[in-house]
Amino acid sequence: MKKGQQSLLLLFSLVVLLGAFRPSQAQNATDSAQIICKEFEHLTCSGPIPQTINEIVSISPQGKCFNQFLRSMILDGEVIYGTEINAYIDRIADELLKNEPILRSQLEFYVLRSATVNAYATEQGIIVINIGLLAQLSNESELAVVLAHEISHFTEHHVLQMQDYMGKLSTKNAIDYFLKHHNRSREQESEADHIGFERFYASSSYSYESVDRFYDVLLYGDLPFNEEIFSREIVETTFYGFPDNYFLPSVAPITNREDVIDTLSTHPNIARRRMSAKSFTESQNNRGRNVFIQSEEAFYNMRTLARKECINIYLSHHEYDLAFYNAHVLRKEDPNDSFYERAMVEALYGLSKHKNYGQTSDVLLPYKKVEGEMQQTSYFLSKLSRTESSVLALRFAWESAKKHPENDLYVQIAEDVMKDIFIKNKMKMSDFSDYAMDTDMSEFSNENTKSDSTLQGDKYSRISKKSQNQKVKPNSKFKTVNYMLADIHSNPDFVAMYNKIIREYEALTVSQQIAQEGHKDVTKMVVLTPQFTYYGKSKKDAGKALKQQDDLEQSLNKQIIASCKRLKINPLTFSSADIATFDTQDYNDYSALQLWSKDYHYSRGINMIYHQLPAARQSALKKGYQKVCCVTETYSYTNFMNHIKWGFLFSGIICPYFLPASIVNLSLPRQSIGLSVNIIDLTTGNIELQEGYDISTASGKSYANALIYNSLYRYKTGK
Repeated sequence: MKKGQQSLLLLFSLVVLLGAFRPSQAQNATDSAQIICKEFEHLTCSGPIPQTINEIVSISPQGKCFNQFLRSMILDGEVIYGTEINAYIDRIADELLKNEPILRSQLEFYVLRSATVNAYATEQGIIVINIGLLAQLSNESELAVVLAHEISHFTEHHVLQMQDYMGKLSTKNAIDYFLKHHNRSREQESEADHIGFERFYASSSYSYESVDRFYDVLLYGDLPFNEEIFSREIVETTFYGFPDNYFLPSVAPITNREDVIDTLSTHPNIARRRMSAKSFTESQNNRGRNVFIQSEEAFYNMRTLARKECINIYLSHHEYDLAFYNAHVLRKEDPNDSFYERAMVEALYGLSKHKNYGQTSDVLLPYKKVEGEMQQTSYFLSKLSRTESSVLALRFAWESAKKHPENDLYVQIAEDVMKDIFIKNKMKMSDFSDYAMDTDMSEFSNENTKSDSTLQGDKYSRISKKSQNQKVKPNSKFKTVNYMLADIHSNPDFVAMYNKIIREYEALTVSQQIAQEGHKDVTKMVVLTPQFTYYGKSKKDAGKALKQQDDLEQSLNKQIIASCKRLKINPLTFSSADIATFDTQDYNDYSALQLWSKDYHYSRGINMIYHQLPAARQSALKKGYQKVCCVTETYSYTNFMNHIKWGFLFSGIICPYFLPASIVNLSLPRQSIGLSVNIIDLTTGNIELQEGYDISTASGKSYANALIYNSLYRYKTGK
């Protein structure tokens, strides 16, 4: 190679490496945009951490500027700053406020890791845009409409605080409700529309033609990113097909939501808002105005990042039909992007784990409530049996592993699903036909049938060689699942993987299992901020408790730390005071652990390969930790009389000796506690401790503290 060519090759390599390590700094050039999209994993913050973030975490809940919603989102690691998306939003704000520099200096814009279509502003000048809204936009001007509207809420002091919901909602759904809805009056919403158009949007160079389209985003933002037919070829091959009743003859059409009756709503309906906007925009001169002020490429790159992050959210929240269908839609648009392929594999894998170990109602939308082409996806996934689901996930993972041998994830998923098929569900290799469904078997009557493969570790090499030229013929009991591996289950690599997982299973003898359950040589552990939920006697009590949420969680956190120290386990913890001193790298590491914690929470304790595990593992291991402790507690008051109090009452009546104790017990309020203590090894992803308690007692706090200590003691000592 010539020296000139070598120099060019070296320069090209440096450009690629810089793009890979600094995706957030990529510009609008085509190559840079491709680097961001092709190597996308998840959004991470960059640059110096905003002072506002630390202030929100450290401010007292009784402070004048306290905002429970923002605080909760930061503590959950959901707030995003310093990315290309943030920079894109800032440039739109600069355009809207180019004539109002003082107002511009009072505002800060953040992105929230939420798939719902929404945005909101606080009295402190913080404007938050959900990633789900960015993913649904059609152009830059629509986002300008959103920002103009939210800026108006700030200028007109339409206070939007989490406290507005106190006394109206339980703590169970307050945050979710806040993400999806506003609590402003109709008058405030209409005023924000009007001022946003006249004061901010009109002073910009954005086209008025996009205003009307923005209301379509509000109407249909809960739908997938696009409408794409879910054809049978996605999940079937020439070797097998699913029964016709696994597919709907037609899907429910998307309804017109514009004229929803708004009598009881705080928002005027979309038809009224659209009409009001038209009365303003139609009288304006649109000459010289543009739909895009920044490049179209910059917009589509920003939206692609937002859409991919939405799919990450769906996978983390175990919303597998949403993840699978949206990845399918985007893969149609860009078939060379391996992110969508990986998302589809992970979605099918996660669904198979829930079908085998949990409930599909947790991970699939009720298909009757789904509109458009995605309804076919939700319906089909709900019809799959647990073995069909597992084998379909295995097929997708196997094919991806062959296409992407550099990605170990596909092999890990394939091996884990194999365990469910051949160990949990006790299927055998001889249960899978070597012939396609509906093959006329009369032509193969003289062929040998394949030997049955049983769980005999030392025999596998002999069985594999002996059965290479033998075929499994279908019988009358064979169903779709028995044909689903016809084209791959005799593949030597596939057989080798099968032998491997069976040998590993057999190697895990009873004595080894007992040894594994014994003493754990653990000296340090990550202790995630526990999730504490309080249900009061009334909604008012719940609202009051939500204000004290941080204090309740920190109190529980202190008890976990105390238990760890008594057992000589050094805990890595995250109090509000710790988070208030974070830099961006600390926040990214913390965010990765928190996102993994949610992933685990949505799994309902299923031992599986978690979508957020790689990032969490990296964050923990760099600090020298591999074990992580997750504790959740629900706390509520039960009815005044329950079976325990009745027992004490009858004891006192029958034996007066117990009467004083009965009176004391009857006078105490009963507390119901749901406690879960879990320890996970992030290097393997395995759940090493999983204990849950549901108790009713008069001394809930002390009882819960004792249970936490006992769980950690049993984990470390094996007793």
